[in-house]
Amino acid sequence: MATSTTSTVTKEAVKTFLKDLLIEKLLLDADLNTGLLSNYTNYIDTSGQFATGTDVTNTPVYFSSNDFNNNNTPNYNNFIEDITTCFSTDISGEYTDPLDMSSFDFDLKYEGNSQNDQQINAQNYYIKINNLPNSAVDGESCFGHTTTYYLNTPLGTEILTLVGGTQLQQIQTTQTLLDPALAAEILDTTVYELLPQQTTNQQKVNKLFNDINALIPPNLPEFSEFNQILSETAAQYDDVSDIGKNPLGSVSDNPQTGYITRLENEATDANKGKTLESLRNRLDAYLKDLEEYVGDSDGRPEYEEKSPGYLEIRNLNQAIIIRNQEGQNIGLEEWESDGFTITQWVKFKDKVSEGTLFNYGNPVRTNGPQGFRLETLIDENQERYLRLIVRETLSGGPNGDHSDRTIDSHLPSATTNKNNGMWLEEDFTQLTNVPIDFDEWYFIVASYNPDVDDTSTELDNTLYWTNNGTADSPTHYSGLGNKCKVEIISKTNLLTARGYKV
Repeated sequence: MATSTTSTVTKEAVKTFLKDLLIEKLLLDADLNTGLLSNYTNYIDTSGQFATGTDVTNTPVYFSSNDFNNNNTPNYNNFIEDITTCFSTDISGEYTDPLDMSSFDFDLKYEGNSQNDQQINAQNYYIKINNLPNSAVDGESCFGHTTTYYLNTPLGTEILTLVGGTQLQQIQTTQTLLDPALAAEILDTTVYELLPQQTTNQQKVNKLFNDINALIPPNLPEFSEFNQILSETAAQYDDVSDIGKNPLGSVSDNPQTGYITRLENEATDANKGKTLESLRNRLDAYLKDLEEYVGDSDGRPEYEEKSPGYLEIRNLNQAIIIRNQEGQNIGLEEWESDGFTITQWVKFKDKVSEGTLFNYGNPVRTNGPQGFRLETLIDENQERYLRLIVRETLSGGPNGDHSDRTIDSHLPSATTNKNNGMWLEEDFTQLTNVPIDFDEWYFIVASYNPDVDDTSTELDNTLYWTNNGTADSPTHYSGLGNKCKVEIISKTNLLTARGYKV
């Protein structure tokens, strides 16, 4: 459905339509084209310079805006006005949009007799239009109307103004061919491609390192002996204070003059992955062969055995006592007053064997118990434990009235407090545990100290019962707690503690 538009817009549409038709006719009308060439032209002379006048032997050039004034413009405007009226609607001041130009009967014609008073003996060209809108409706302004417009001539030169041709050039029908042999004698046919100067990768590498040298801070950070950056240096590098004014500050806080940000957690979003830390992490992936191998840096000596073998005790309850060389005293007669320490290397070969590792007398027999015993026990989970049992007599230790009693080396657990007397068999965790390792030697130290005060009861404090603490604080030796103790250390841990590589 057509919409409406103004008279001015409609006039411009009519002018544009007529101009396109005139150009088409101009190209098809040989007589008009020749007349224009011979009567109104500028040209390019033999030296290649622009010249004015008429010269059909050279290349013509046409200009209408400066060389020709359309003296017939008022008549042409009236012609356009009449055509525009035919497109008016029933509503005053409105015109059909878009215009239907398909019904036009347009022609550019020539009359031999003169109909132009301005030019005598002129050839007369005119525009003839039939079948305008409403021309078939009786009573309408365009009914039976034939519109004719005579161009201002000589020889139709007004056409140049009407079509707005500011630079129309005739297409030459002939051309001069060059002699390739003669041209080759004069012209250089070698073609060189003009490329910008190419940058080599070596130049790019040089530029990269020059840029890095300019963008990393000139002074290295200062670190403590534990490789912790000093707070003053951190402030200068990471702008943690006095933002933008620190001499070594980063671009994260000073984009204009700052250096590369040191740490990722100090970088802004624009600098994530563009820090010294991210650069270091990326380069590390290419240089793993330069990383220090910790295994090769162990300079500890390897332990060499002092003897070719060891004394093997084939069964439990077997041992050797090395006695004094002089006198009858073997060194254990005064153990109740002097105390004792038993040490031995043991390798346990299974999970089920239990029994006595060392004994002097029998502290648990029913009739006349005496002496002490170091034994190993197995619980229901086949965990191995050690226990030292001692039978104190009337002459033994500082216990109350020096009455006879049997004590052992058990310690309190999280659920069972320490009581004087013997171990409660239902809680194996109160005894010294031996890790299960059939290839490992263990050094066992079992001791009895009669000078220790064990009169406290019910204390759930392991350090207290190992003689290493009071009820309030730890110490290397308190004189309080168990008189009996069993401690172990593996050969591996012992050699490692002494500085050997195992």
